[in-house]
Amino acid sequence: MPKDKTQSHELVMRAAKEEFLELGYEKASMRSIAEKAGLTGGALYKHFASKEEMFSALIDPVFEEMVRFYREQTNRSRHVLLAEGVDAFEQASAESSQLLLKFVYSHFDEFQLMFHAPQGTKYADIRERMVQMEMESSQGQERVVKDDPTDDPGFSEDLKHIFFTMSLVPLFEIIEHRYRYDEAKRIVAVISEAQNYAWSRMLALSKESNGSS
Repeated sequence: MPKDKTQSHELVMRAAKEEFLELGYEKASMRSIAEKAGLTGGALYKHFASKEEMFSALIDPVFEEMVRFYREQTNRSRHVLLAEGVDAFEQASAESSQLLLKFVYSHFDEFQLMFHAPQGTKYADIRERMVQMEMESSQGQERVVKDDPTDDPGFSEDLKHIFFTMSLVPLFEIIEHRYRYDEAKRIVAVISEAQNYAWSRMLALSKESNGSS
């Protein structure tokens, strides 16, 4: 039996992660997790009142860290864009994509759990939430890229949603299919270059369209 609550909590978290990864959220059971942690069912419930609460305890810290990552990278990218221009911004954007990938692989088990969370649970919409974070990080950047902070590119929210969904699909596929990290890095490098080109073309086409109207 664990000697103290801190030790038993660590055992519970380890057993819960193992159970969720092996069986998925729906098939995982509190009884099995208690057995793996060397606890009685009653002792387990002193740590977590429900399976959902336990699942959230595993995932919440990683998700919150990802939110902070997006904020930091957004601030960095905007600074680079304003201070150094478009070329430096595109390089910073590619670097951010690699940093996001590194973050994902440093918490790969947790991302596996998030991406396989069933409907009705807290992270069932993780893909959409990541798309929204990408959209928020782009706010205002398109105006600076067009060299005129007063010029609205006229991109609808629907268009931006489609673009950023397309941009994240490769990462979603990498997580879903468990690519090796070295292979994932190569894929992200190519995709980042393609995304930068696509974004610049969208801005150029928007400028041409606005100029002809």
